[in-house]
Amino acid sequence: MTIVPEEDRLNAQIAFAIEIDKLKRIIRRNHLIDGSRRENTAEHSWYVGTLAMVLGEHAPPGTDLQRVVAMLLVHDLVEIDAGDTFIYDPVEVAAQAEVERAAADRIFGLLPAEQGGVAAGVVGRVRGAQDAGGALRQGARPVRPDPG
Repeated sequence: MTIVPEEDRLNAQIAFAIEIDKLKRIIRRNHLIDGSRRENTAEHSWYVGTLAMVLGEHAPPGTDLQRVVAMLLVHDLVEIDAGDTFIYDPVEVAAQAEVERAAADRIFGLLPAEQGGVAAGVVGRVRGAQDAGGALRQGARPVRPDPG
C-alpha cells in the first residue's frame, strides 16, 4: 500500500497529538487553588488560556487575543522533554533556554514542516514574552497564588 502525502501529513499530526498528551504527566510545583494537589502542566496551559480569554479586555490596546490564547495553549509543550522549570531557581532558569529549544525542535518536528515551524516560533516568542501577548501571559502567572 502506498501512503499518499495527505496520509503522511495526517500521520504526523496524529503522532504530535499522541506526543502532547504526555503534558498531562508533567507535575508542576504549584498547587490547585483549593490546595488539594499539585497541578499538571496541561491543566496549567488550559487555565492560563482561559484567563487570557476572560481577562483579555484588560490587555494593552492592539493585543491579538486569539493569538495570545493559541500561544498559551502551546507555550509549555516543551516541558514534555524539559520538565517544569521553577522560575525562582536562578540555576534552573539559566539552563532553561537551550533545553527548551531542543525540546521544541523535537516535539514540533513531529508536525508537518509549516505547522511545526509556526508552533515552535510561537513557543519561542511566548517563553520570552517579547510582545503584548507574552506580557499578558507573564502577567497572568501571579494571578493564582501558590497556597503551599
